[in-house]
Amino acid sequence: MGDEDRSRELPRRVRGATGSGPGPTLPRVLSEELRQRIHEAVQAERAVAVEPDRESTTESTLNGAAPVPADSDVTAPEVDHVGPAAEPKPLAEPQPNGSARTDQASADHVAEPVQNGSAPTDHAPVTVMPARRPPPPRQKPVRRRFFTARAVVVAVVIIVAGLFGIGLTRHLAKSPHGSPATTLQAQEAAAATWIAQQVSHSDVVSCDPAMCSALAAEGFPRSNLRVVGPTAPFPAPYPLTSKVVVVTPVVQGFYGSSLASNWAPGVLATFGSGDTLITVRVIASEGAAVYQSELNADLSDRKAFGNSLLGVSFIALSGTARVQLSAGQVDPRLMLAITALAAKQSVDILEFGNIGPGGDADMPLRYADLAVSDPGAQLAGPKYVQSILTDLGTVPAAYRPARTVTVVLPGGQTVLRIEFTAPTPLFHEESS
Repeated sequence: MGDEDRSRELPRRVRGATGSGPGPTLPRVLSEELRQRIHEAVQAERAVAVEPDRESTTESTLNGAAPVPADSDVTAPEVDHVGPAAEPKPLAEPQPNGSARTDQASADHVAEPVQNGSAPTDHAPVTVMPARRPPPPRQKPVRRRFFTARAVVVAVVIIVAGLFGIGLTRHLAKSPHGSPATTLQAQEAAAATWIAQQVSHSDVVSCDPAMCSALAAEGFPRSNLRVVGPTAPFPAPYPLTSKVVVVTPVVQGFYGSSLASNWAPGVLATFGSGDTLITVRVIASEGAAVYQSELNADLSDRKAFGNSLLGVSFIALSGTARVQLSAGQVDPRLMLAITALAAKQSVDILEFGNIGPGGDADMPLRYADLAVSDPGAQLAGPKYVQSILTDLGTVPAAYRPARTVTVVLPGGQTVLRIEFTAPTPLFHEESS
C-alpha cells in the first residue's frame, strides 16, 4: 500500500495555497552575468546623463521624476536626459528549462518598478514595458523665452531711465537755479538791493507789486513807492510823476517799448537779460526829446565846470581824473562838494566812477576816490580823513555826499570814497 502511495502522482501545488513545509526552491530570474551587464549599462547611462549639465536634475524633478541614488542597482525610467543614452549590452541567451525570458523581456522586467522592495518570482505574470521612447527635448526654449523677456524688461527700464534722466537733467538745468521764475526772482532781489542803496530815498520810484514789496523789504520808504500793474486802469497811465521806474517783465507787458523810448530813455542799471531783463530807468516827465536836449546842455556845463577845477592848486588830480573832469563826465554835485572841500584844505583825487551794472555810458559819474593822505595837507593819516569828513558835513545839503566810506581798491590802495545817489539832477537845477 505504501508502494501504491509512492507511485501515485502528487497533486500539483496551486499558487497562493498554504502548506506546512518549506516550499520548493525557485530558480533565479536573471543570471549573475546578465545582472552585471545590466548594472554596467545603467552606470554608463548615468555618467553620460549627469556630466553635461546639472540643470537636467532640476528639470527632471520638475517633470515629475525623482532622482535615483548613485549606488542603486535598479533604475527607474528617466523622463529627461542630457546627452545621448548609452546602448545596453546584449543580454544572455535564454536558459534551459524555460526559466529565462528573452533579452528584451528581461531588460523590461528589470526596468519595471519594484513593488514592496521584493523581486518578482518566476511564477509571477510578467508585464512587458513598452520600449523606452527617446527623451523629450530639453526645455531650453522656455528658459530662452524667460531670458528674452527679462532682456526686454531690462531694455525698457534702461530706456525709461534714460528718458527720466533727460527729463531730470532738464529739470535740474532750470530748477532751482535755472528756471525762468527763479532767475527772475533773483534778478528782482539784486535790483531791489541796488535801488535801496543807490537811489535817493526822497525820490519816487514806480514798480510792479512784487518789486515794490522787495524794495520795501530792503528799507525803501513805502510812501515813495508807486505801484503800476493790475490795480491800475488799462491802459496803465505812464508814471510821469516819479523820478525812477523799474521796468520788469510785468511792467514791460503793460507798456511795451513805448515807456523806454518815449518816457524813460536813461538807464541807470541793468539786471539779467532776455525774458528776465530788469532795467532801472530815469523818468523824463517832458518826454525823451526834451530830456536828451537838456542832457546835452548839461554835458556842456559840466565840461566847463570840470576844466575850471583843473587849475585849482589845492586840488591834486591823477591823469584819469583830469580826463574825466575835462570830458564833463563828473556829477555836478560831486564837483561842487570838491570845490567846497578844497576851500578848506588840500585834496588828492585818484579817480571818478559810477556804481551800476549796465548803465548808460553818458550817465554822470557819481563818486570820487580820494587819497587818505596828501602831501599838501597839514594833517596826516586818520586825522586827515577825519578832517575831510568834518568839512563835508558843513557843505550845503544840495551837494552834501550821501555816503562816505573807506574802500580798498583791487591794487591794495586804501581810499576815501565820496558818493552821491542816483539819478543825477541836471546841472542848471543844482546851480539855480
